[in-house]
Amino acid sequence: MTKPYLTTGNEMQAAGISIRTNNQHEMNPATAQIGALWQQFFAEGVSARIPHQAASGEILAVYTDYESDHTGNYTFAVTQPVTSLADLSAELYAVTIPASRYLVFRAAGPMPMALINTWLEIWQYFAEPGEHQRAYTCDFERHNPAEPDVVDIFVAVR
Repeated sequence: MTKPYLTTGNEMQAAGISIRTNNQHEMNPATAQIGALWQQFFAEGVSARIPHQAASGEILAVYTDYESDHTGNYTFAVTQPVTSLADLSAELYAVTIPASRYLVFRAAGPMPMALINTWLEIWQYFAEPGEHQRAYTCDFERHNPAEPDVVDIFVAVR
């Protein structure tokens, strides 16, 4: 794992589709939902139904509404950044990613294994006493279509 770096992120808005899950369910192929949500996002052309898209073309995977810590339920959404949350259809999930301090971790290599392995490393990183503690407010992955084998993971910290 490359050493994470600390940054401050501005508030962002995003829209897409979401599910409610937890990491225990995601570790079991019989109950995992995140992979299916990604497939749905592309198969149903969700991107084409999102108004007011920001010009970046990025996809943000957002983790929010944490019940507790990494063991509790959370909302996971596959979204795109937008300039406004107006005019969204009822089928779309809207999220405001708050301004926050983030530790940024980079997943690099064949996806989704590089991403899964990096999240395992993130959980281990925060399990050990250290300078930063997770905030469990809103975390996100920044997926750039121009670099499909690189994902930056922004983990909100106190």
